[in-house]
Amino acid sequence: MQENISNEVDSSKLNQLTLTGDCSLCYSHIAYYYRTERSYNKESKSPMPTFLGNLSKIFAQTSLVLDSAESSGTKTEIRFSPEASIVNYYNVKSLMGGHRDDLELALDKPVVSMSMGLPAIFLLGGHSKDEEPVIPILIRPGDVMCLGGDVRQNYHSMARLLPNEVSLPIMDETLCPSKDGRLSRGSIASIFPSQRNDDTMDILSVDRVALEEYLTHHRININVRQVYADEK
Repeated sequence: MQENISNEVDSSKLNQLTLTGDCSLCYSHIAYYYRTERSYNKESKSPMPTFLGNLSKIFAQTSLVLDSAESSGTKTEIRFSPEASIVNYYNVKSLMGGHRDDLELALDKPVVSMSMGLPAIFLLGGHSKDEEPVIPILIRPGDVMCLGGDVRQNYHSMARLLPNEVSLPIMDETLCPSKDGRLSRGSIASIFPSQRNDDTMDILSVDRVALEEYLTHHRININVRQVYADEK
């Protein structure tokens, strides 16, 4: 499937993806299909990959627990159902204009955004396009951002990518949450399959080479969200 950000998509081709050089911003859908007329369609749905769903749950639930602790002083078990994902493919000329992710019925749940490839500048605005300040946030390869809480419905956009030649500032680890609030490597590693057959490893090796080459000149953003409210 190839599509420009402003074009309608044939929902029968949701799992097909072909990228070409003249596409300023291409994207594909996983699970519930987000239509360009700004709506979800319950009849258009593909499976959510188990690994992607589990990974997004770890970050979303961590975000929700930290938000709950800040507001009430106690940590609680909070649910997150990964029901839809949009995968954005950026080249060096791609831009994502200012918008809000406000169509989901579960607006109390965060959007989990995972980035690979070239770094970029994420712009976080307010509840209206006129509200200031607009906060620039450096997005590094491998970063995961949770857009939730008070800023869940804020306007945001993505400025152009930064080339590999740019030296990124050293991250200030003192800005991270306390140790109890951090994700451990073990919690993330636990969702990886414990065994893979040789055929799978061969395929992954070939794919990894192609992916690494692609990511030296592009950025891939995978965002996962819960569409419908928790069942009572």
